[in-house]
Amino acid sequence: MSRSERYIPPSDEQLARWRQAAEAAKRCDDEREVLLRAALKKMKKADLVELTLRMARESKATEWLLEREIGLDKPVDVLVHDIEVAIERATQVDEQQLNYNFEYDGDAYEAVQRGLSQLVQKGKLEEAKALALKLVQKGSYQMECSDEGLMQEEIELCLRPVISAVADSADGPEWARNMLRSDRIGVLCYRELTAVAGLRK
Repeated sequence: MSRSERYIPPSDEQLARWRQAAEAAKRCDDEREVLLRAALKKMKKADLVELTLRMARESKATEWLLEREIGLDKPVDVLVHDIEVAIERATQVDEQQLNYNFEYDGDAYEAVQRGLSQLVQKGKLEEAKALALKLVQKGSYQMECSDEGLMQEEIELCLRPVISAVADSADGPEWARNMLRSDRIGVLCYRELTAVAGLRK
C-alpha cells in the first residue's frame, strides 16, 4: 500500500477546530499589538530609546532590523567587526545534521550583504575583499555540509557587490583566483569570478 493510500484526510470537524484556533490566535495577536501600541505611546522618549536599545542588545535580529530601518552609518572598524560576527552566525553548521537541509540564519546573511555593500560604498575594498574571502570559505563549507545547499543564493547576493567593485582593479584577477580556490564546492559566483580572474575562454 502506498503512502498516499494510507493518508486519512482531516474531518470537517477537525478542520473547523483548526480554523477556529487560527482565528483565535490572530485575534490575540491583533489585541496584543493594540495594547502594546497604546502602552508605547505613553512612554517618555528617553525611556522608549532605552527600551529599544535593550531589545537590540538581547536579539541580533532586532539589532539588525533597527540598524536597517534607521540607516545606521558605522565607522569602518565597527562595520568590519559586525560583518565578521554576522558571517559567523550566518554560516553556522550543526555537525549533528550533516547532509540535511538544516535551518540557517537568513537575517545574518542579510546583515552580511548590507555590511559588505556599505564597505564598498565607503571605498574600503581591501576590508571587503578579505571578508568576502572568509565568507566563501565558511559559506562553501556550510553548503558542503547541507543536503541541497539552499543558502547559495544568500551567499552570492553578499558577494556580488564586492566582485563588481573589484572587477576592474589591478589585483582583481589574483583575488578572484583566490576566491575560486577557496570555494570548496566550486559554484559560488563561478561565472563572475572566472571572468574577473581572466579564466573564461
